[in-house]
Amino acid sequence: MAERGHFRSAVRGNVAVAFALIGPLLAGLVGAGVDYARFVERSAAIQEFSDAAALAGARQFALTGRAAPSGRAKPHDQGGLPSAVARNLAENLLAGAGMSGAVSAQADFDGATVTVEITSSYEPTLLVSMFERPLTVHARSEAVASSAGRICVIATDERQRHALHVKNNGRIIGQDCGIFVNSDDVRALNLTGGASVEASLICVVGGSQVAGTVSPGVLEGCPPKDNPITEVFAHPGSILPCMPDSEFHGGAWTLYPGHYCNGISIDSATVELQPGVYHITGGDFDVIGVSHLVGDGAVIVFGVGSTGMLFDRDTSIDLTAPVAGDYAGILMYQVEGAGRQTYTITSDDARRLLGTVYLPDGIFVVDTNAPVAQESAFTAIIAEDVDVFGNSTLVLNSDYESTDVPAAPGIRGEVSVRLRN
Repeated sequence: MAERGHFRSAVRGNVAVAFALIGPLLAGLVGAGVDYARFVERSAAIQEFSDAAALAGARQFALTGRAAPSGRAKPHDQGGLPSAVARNLAENLLAGAGMSGAVSAQADFDGATVTVEITSSYEPTLLVSMFERPLTVHARSEAVASSAGRICVIATDERQRHALHVKNNGRIIGQDCGIFVNSDDVRALNLTGGASVEASLICVVGGSQVAGTVSPGVLEGCPPKDNPITEVFAHPGSILPCMPDSEFHGGAWTLYPGHYCNGISIDSATVELQPGVYHITGGDFDVIGVSHLVGDGAVIVFGVGSTGMLFDRDTSIDLTAPVAGDYAGILMYQVEGAGRQTYTITSDDARRLLGTVYLPDGIFVVDTNAPVAQESAFTAIIAEDVDVFGNSTLVLNSDYESTDVPAAPGIRGEVSVRLRN
């Protein structure tokens, strides 16, 4: 029995000795594990702050419309706003988490990118001898803003030769937006004489015949551009009673929304369109003579039976699309089945056509001696064929942020912001 007791005492002593030897090592390993876990947690938080700051900075390119269709940004007109936003957010996130660190943020205006770097530190607490003090924590994030492309013009005809036709001294100027020609004809885009076309992108399904100037050049073999006006509107115009008058000659008139069964003819008169929808069937919408047409919040709907439009040489035209309702942002709308009609502007004073002109089966013609639509915040033309003749200059702006009139998402281009680490 004495020997057995002695053996138990010996075992207990050996265990104690072993624990005394390995205990500190185990404690160190546990401490190292805790410190490492905290270091990983700090690193993940710093990276998350860096990513969020870079995305917030790049989003400034998108909000100010500087994310160009090609992915490049124009020189920014608000100084270092993207980098300042990124830096401020990173610093605030660090402070909110009780951390400190050095933050740098750089904006690349050519690439519409923002790069954020955060350098912080972690002080080990449980086993300081196993780590250098302090441990450096570093994160780097790069975010880029890009756009699917703003639309100036879509010529929707898929077969037509000269679907987009600019001749003599005609000009189209697309400000930060693209021109798309869906025809697969070898001469889908045709420029003659002193004609010129400028846009951020000129993209043709088929080919081009250019005896003029194009900038930045024509891309051929493009895929067809989808119709951005995807919503099919209800058109109750045909079931509404006909408005009593259709001819307005001389004097001043105020017109109200409704169904104009015999079209609208304005001759040497001053006419104001009250806000609303003007359904045209059974005739043209003509403005001729020395006439003045003004409409704020009015949309002209060309229904089945309508026969086109003319804004003649000596007229003045000032039209703005609705800001709300079914036709928000739509200035002119051709219903399905209205047929291949011609919609012509020869007015030398049509400075404002604010909104989207949607004539998917129509021919849109501009033949003036003065610029058209140059005072519009934005104008987009979607028509089967687009012709610009004579000394016309069709100016298509895309300054969506300066107006309450909305552009359809497909018109203004879907801007995205993503990380590119």
